[in-house]
Amino acid sequence: MNATHVIYRLGSDDAEDRQQMNAITNMVNDVFSIEDEGMWRPGHTRTSVDRIVQMAKSGELVVAELDGELVGVIRVQRIDDRTAYSSMLVTHPDHRGQGLARQLRQYVFDYLRRLGITTLRIDNIAPRYIDRKATEFMTDWNERAGYVVVGRVPVEEVHPEVAPMLLVPCDFIQYERVL
Repeated sequence: MNATHVIYRLGSDDAEDRQQMNAITNMVNDVFSIEDEGMWRPGHTRTSVDRIVQMAKSGELVVAELDGELVGVIRVQRIDDRTAYSSMLVTHPDHRGQGLARQLRQYVFDYLRRLGITTLRIDNIAPRYIDRKATEFMTDWNERAGYVVVGRVPVEEVHPEVAPMLLVPCDFIQYERVL
């Protein structure tokens, strides 16, 4: 039986909770340091407390808790009246295999539909010349969730400031899903 998680969108007041902002930052950086091992130069982190605070203030973060403990997070941004972008989906390693990531995604789908959003975009960073288990898993999982690949763009074209931090050339695999 899957555990019942409490999932909710953070508001601007939540950004004042420094302990929660630190917990989110640490979980995101810890998970991505494992998932993205070998892709980034030493010392690179995926995000910072300041960026997480800004996302919370903007209402872009959805978190999952179990018994008051942070176990997952996803970012969602409205692009325009019909389109949104989602990123930074992470679940705590001790809580995987419980359907938590799927629950977070479903929360985002339902939230965006209530806003009248019809298309959701996501992307996945992937090494250009190296097969990675994490990339293969995410590609399969995204496609099973109804996402379609709409592009593959070199990181240096989208975020030139990010490219020097990479150990290997990478692309953004871009996906879209009709809600």
